[in-house]
Amino acid sequence: MLTDINMPVMDGEEFVRRMRVDGPFQTTPVIVISTDATTNRIHTMQALGAVGYLQKPFGPEQLRNELDRVLGVNHA
Repeated sequence: MLTDINMPVMDGEEFVRRMRVDGPFQTTPVIVISTDATTNRIHTMQALGAVGYLQKPFGPEQLRNELDRVLGVNHA
């Protein structure tokens, strides 16, 4: 799952927090996409259960690399 931090109805922290409570998305890997890549923000999102983080702007290769890392894909 890809999510931003700043969203109109619910922020990314609340989104990840709700995903981890119960239900079908409890173990779904979450990658956060945000302009805020401070150490504090990244640690907060990891503590909530995010497994990846991309700082905007990013290119397609960076997204692919992060998805591969999170999903355990090896292109060797």
